[in-house]
Amino acid sequence: MPNLGVFGQGAAAKLYLPVKCVDASSHTTGYLVGICGAASLSFDGNQAVMMDSDVARDLPGFIGVAAADIAVNGYGLVQCFGLNASIHVSQQATSITINIGDPCVPAKEPGGCISVVPTYLLSGFKYIMASGTPNTTSLAISANYMAGLIRCF
Repeated sequence: MPNLGVFGQGAAAKLYLPVKCVDASSHTTGYLVGICGAASLSFDGNQAVMMDSDVARDLPGFIGVAAADIAVNGYGLVQCFGLNASIHVSQQATSITINIGDPCVPAKEPGGCISVVPTYLLSGFKYIMASGTPNTTSLAISANYMAGLIRCF
């Protein structure tokens, strides 16, 4: 059984959930993940998909960030609470500033996040608080990451 939590006096807490990747592609470390809301899958609470703001049925199921790569139909851990140094930032058509303390939720790019006010429709009120700033959100960068405090429990 993997360690599902790291808790200790004087140490930052982290909490993980085990999930199964049911996407057509693997879940990459740092990508936003949620419980699948598709009616065609049996709902057992561990079938996970990458978050995508264009798939509204999945957004309330946002649970956190992939702690390591999760293969298709494989099992892995998603961090749902605590500080994470590698959270994928969505590429946008224009440069958008993400400041320390800004809330971030799932974006249009599967697995990515963007800074907007969390609502139930966007993320089930769950969010990631930026604790570092990404270099850019422009399309010129192929992959961009930031540090953040995950608040998806």
